[in-house]
Amino acid sequence: MELIFADEYYDSPDFKEGAFSKDLKKELIEFDSQIDAIDGDIGHGADWPVVLIELFNEIDWSSVFKVGTISTVFFLGKKINENLDAWLAIGKKLKKLFEKKQPKRIDEKAALLMALTDIKDSNFELIDLEISLRIHSYNGDFDINENLLNRPDSLYIFDIITPESLFIYGVKSDGIISFKHKYGKHWFDFLNDK
Repeated sequence: MELIFADEYYDSPDFKEGAFSKDLKKELIEFDSQIDAIDGDIGHGADWPVVLIELFNEIDWSSVFKVGTISTVFFLGKKINENLDAWLAIGKKLKKLFEKKQPKRIDEKAALLMALTDIKDSNFELIDLEISLRIHSYNGDFDINENLLNRPDSLYIFDIITPESLFIYGVKSDGIISFKHKYGKHWFDFLNDK
């Protein structure tokens, strides 16, 4: 999972590249002891120094989803359902991390955990999940294999299907849930769903 944080030391007179990334790693170590940090810049036409943090790498994300088209990802249901408790536990850690230090950009994995946590917090049962993801990149060409520094501005659109409901979530890479809808899956739900 990748999160981007603005370099808080950038405007200081004694700015040194890499100083903030070291301090940020120390600050976030309580959430994951295997954090990696990369200094970068995601400014469009001007400098915006940032630190990319890679964390929660104990999950083999590549075994959970596969790329369909260039902007579509299909999550492998069996792998998600087998590891859902672990995903939700990481979702809780992520929520606490956001309360402590708000990232400027998040990747599709963090966005998915936000959506799943939101559904769970709304008292809906998460069983037998099917999940797909469409990604709209505001940076032109999109390559899911590139790190978040190369694709910082995106809208992640998730279809999360349970036996009883269809949830559609739009989560922007700035960590905002832009929209969410819940629909029933049965013919009698059609008239009630708005």
